[in-house]
Parts: sequence; structure tokens; C-alpha cells
Amino acid sequence: MKVFNSIKETTAYIDKRKTLGNRVGFVPTMGALHNGHLELMRRAKKENDLLV
Repeated sequence: MKVFNSIKETTAYIDKRKTLGNRVGFVPTMGALHNGHLELMRRAKKENDLLV
């Protein structure tokens, strides 16, 4: 797991991965993680190269 300290750093990393042809999945949790989010993460992990 990578931890970023700024939006700029995060978007730079994601943009670089996209230019390499990686698919990026996104699962917003709004800080309230529950089993529904975990299932979305599992599915997104199968379908993408990078999960945010």
C-alpha cells in the first residue's frame, strides 16, 4: 500500500500509472468503511491494475 501526503503527489502517481497502460479503479468510502465497500474493493481489484 502506498500512502500519499498531497493531492499533487497522488495524481502524479495515478497519471504515471495510466500512461503505462494500467487501469485504475476507485472505491470512495467517505471514511465509513463497511462490508459493501469491501466487496466493491474485491471486485475492483479483479478488474483493475490499481485501486484507489
